[in-house]
Amino acid sequence: MKPIKYLGLLLLVGGVSCTIIDTEEATPTLHTYAKAGDLAGVKKCLENGASIDRKNIDGSTALILASESGHLEVVTYLVEKGATVDLKDSIGSTALALASWKGHLDIVRYLAENGAYIDIVDYTYSTPLMLASWNGHIEVVKYLVEGGVVVNGQDDIGSTALMIASGYGHIEVVRHLVENGATIDLPSDRKYTALMWATHGGHLDIVTYLVGKGADATLQNDNNDTALTIAEKNGHTDVVNYLRTLR
Repeated sequence: MKPIKYLGLLLLVGGVSCTIIDTEEATPTLHTYAKAGDLAGVKKCLENGASIDRKNIDGSTALILASESGHLEVVTYLVEKGATVDLKDSIGSTALALASWKGHLDIVRYLAENGAYIDIVDYTYSTPLMLASWNGHIEVVKYLVEGGVVVNGQDDIGSTALMIASGYGHIEVVRHLVENGATIDLPSDRKYTALMWATHGGHLDIVTYLVGKGADATLQNDNNDTALTIAEKNGHTDVVNYLRTLR
């Protein structure tokens, strides 16, 4: 295929377009291929001089994009070619953190086995465990817990993985965290507990589970609200009725 703009940064080889030297034009192409899971495109861009760790406008590297998008084959290739596994994007997220967020267990495992820190925090001090718990990715949660992450870690407002899972209604995650040492009544900065998160979301199954495990329904947050008053304010009648039986 005829090359165009040979020294003007663009080369077409075997149907794949990418730049031939490491320039600002090289990396958007590499990023595009990585995000799409196009291994041939990734290989050709690297062969033609694209910088493997260069970041795009959002601070993402090719590895971060491939990991978030669930492309294990591309992730494996990039790591084998020397991609730095724990680089952070513009909000402090790493490849492993975003794979956890999306529930890509195979990629989380691969990155962890190749040096990625499983308890790394972003700029809000959120951990991969919190991100996986947020979206209910139980298998990722299990893997991270087994790997030794801090189960009771807190973000910049004091939220824990248990609080997050409780608030978003992920009962399997809640059970697993409690069974593996999550402190049920640990308060956030404003004294919200996991039980309060669950009542706010109207998740009766989690409310009853937490109470059964010893959650204190009489605790108050900084607004002087209890789990009951939070449920009342949010119109969760079934939760209100249940909590009133505890009086």
